[in-house]
Amino acid sequence: LNLRNESKSILEKERAAAKENTDLIEDEYNKLSCEKNKQMELLREETSASLHQTKVMHEKHLSSLKDNFQKKEEELLSLRNDFTTVLEEERAAAKESMDMIENEYNKLACEKKKQMELLREETSTSLQQAKIMHEQQLSNICHEHKGKMKELKNNCKKKEEELLNLRNES
Repeated sequence: LNLRNESKSILEKERAAAKENTDLIEDEYNKLSCEKNKQMELLREETSASLHQTKVMHEKHLSSLKDNFQKKEEELLSLRNDFTTVLEEERAAAKESMDMIENEYNKLACEKKKQMELLREETSTSLQQAKIMHEQQLSNICHEHKGKMKELKNNCKKKEEELLNLRNES
């Protein structure tokens, strides 16, 4: 009877230890999950800040382009007013000047479009890489915890078998 009580006590202690180990593993998993979530949030914030900076930079650049374009338009308007009083030759020169301005604007607009597309691609690639990295880290953590849980279950089964053997022997 003492041996049975002793076996029960040992079994209860082993179960409590196994539960404590399981709780510790769950706590560790929760901490890691929380840390991963914090890292993802930080990454989101950094990406958002970076995108905002880029947006502000491009808005300034666009504003500068608009100012330049407006100045060129004002120059063109002034030239048009002056050209109403000059010869056909001067009108042809003004048209040539307008064409050059238009070509420059088109070049600048095309370059801006290329830069924006490149920025979109770089941002998309960076976000995809960060996502893949975090998913791999989470997968590795889950794999480790599954292995630990399996080991704990096997240890519990061994202890239960030992206790069963002890009971059978007694």
